[in-house]
Amino acid sequence: MENNLEISWYAPEYEHREKDNAWYWKTIVVATILIGLAVWQRNIMFVIFLLLAEILIIIFGNRQPEIIKFDIVEKGVRIKEKWFHPYTHLESFSVIINEHSKWDDVILHSKNHLHSTIRIKVPKDMLSKVHYSLSLVLEETAYEETLVEAIEHYVGF
Repeated sequence: MENNLEISWYAPEYEHREKDNAWYWKTIVVATILIGLAVWQRNIMFVIFLLLAEILIIIFGNRQPEIIKFDIVEKGVRIKEKWFHPYTHLESFSVIINEHSKWDDVILHSKNHLHSTIRIKVPKDMLSKVHYSLSLVLEETAYEETLVEAIEHYVGF
């Protein structure tokens, strides 16, 4: 089946949530407690892991998302002119409507089990076009949020 409706748009790689100083202090307190438990258990590898994890949380928590170009073309989905996902490598797609955001999510379900989902941001005013274009070549499936995604939203990441 051919996709005759080609679409391009720019969107952030993820939705950035502003974090106040209290958020950073909470992560430091949690990391300190966990490091204390790891020291008490004499688990030095876990201490090193926790230190590196906390440093990365602080760095990535403050990072602004890159604006990326997305293209839906006849043969697949192109992301950032670097990655191309042919429809033959995709099983289906899902749509997530974000009520409190100007971006909705389209989840591409890959046949590759190592990288099984690809989440892309779509402006609300383009969602119907993107949905129509993808529905010409892929089956739409329901999407259930994973535990990791639920924790990310709760923590504010």
